[in-house]
This record gives sequence, structure tokens and C-alpha cells, in this order.
Amino acid sequence: MNDSGERRAAPRFEIFAQASVASGGEVYLLSVRNISAAGAFLEARPKEHADLVPGVEIEVALAVAEPGMGDDDVINIECRGRVARVVVRTPTSPGGFGITLEPKTVEDSERLEDLLGRLIDLPSAQRPASLG
Repeated sequence: MNDSGERRAAPRFEIFAQASVASGGEVYLLSVRNISAAGAFLEARPKEHADLVPGVEIEVALAVAEPGMGDDDVINIECRGRVARVVVRTPTSPGGFGITLEPKTVEDSERLEDLLGRLIDLPSAQRPASLG
């Protein structure tokens, strides 16, 4: 299922969400492009966030619109994480940051699991290609 270039252990889901990322006294509001059980990809211009480099520990507050629900239904998940990779923008791909996610509390972990469960249950036409 994974090609030789694929390094991800968990399926990714395209999602509409915002992440408040705190690092080194700075706080950034970034868009979440996709999420998995292991991490997320945050869209941004790396040159505008020079302190977000691989290995840097971050605090992440995710605000996710629940799949299939109205815009007023938001799941909030507090996590710790680390910048795993930096991706420079290209004509075919947005730039940003691959991050790891570790929910802070049992409740945050349950909210993340519930969110991923809802994404897995989406009809096949709405699933990301990585799930088939």
C-alpha cells in the first residue's frame, strides 16, 4: 500500500482546521492541511517562521470543525508536538511544517481518536486518496 517514498505510518485525512502554535515565546495561527493519529501538516511560509525548525518542541491547540456538522460545532484538542520536517512551497505543493502530535490529556486523546474515527467513517467518495 505504501510506496517506497512514503514514510507515514498512519493514514492522513484532509481537514479544515486551525492550529495555534506556540514556540519560543511566539504564537502563530496556521491552517491544518491534513491530520493523522501521529501528526499533522500545517500550511505556512517557513521563512516567516524561522524559529520552527526540525526538532523544536511546540504547543499546539487545534480547532477542528466536526466532519458533517455545522461550522459552529468545533472540536478543541490541546497537544504537545515537535516539528518533524519543513517543506518549502513549490508550484504544486504548499509550504509548511510536518509536526508530531501528542494529546496533553486523556480527554484530548479521546477527542483526537473520536475525530479520526469520524474521518474514517466518511463515505469512500469523501475519503482522501491515501485510504482508497
